[in-house]
Amino acid sequence: DEECRADIRLALTEACANVIKHAELSTVYHVDVVVDRELCTIEVTDDGGGFDPATVQPGDVLDDTGRGLQIVSALVDGLDVVSVDGLGTILRFTKRLTWTVQA
Repeated sequence: DEECRADIRLALTEACANVIKHAELSTVYHVDVVVDRELCTIEVTDDGGGFDPATVQPGDVLDDTGRGLQIVSALVDGLDVVSVDGLGTILRFTKRLTWTVQA
């Protein structure tokens, strides 16, 4: 349904914006999407050197920046961040799909 699509669009936008803003050493990033009847799984992978996800401080709700992972987490059903120092990061999220009932 439209709300589900909007959540996925915004989560993906935030994930890609995080790469552009924070993965300064990245030369490329990839977006992989798998969709079935029940679930959408998206992975955003970069080669930007990695970071320690445990050190990420949540942004203030009124700030324009610093809330990307919080936003993604709020919109999806599952979020994993795997980052390897010196190599890069994989941000994987899943969203259960909801469907509009056709008349």
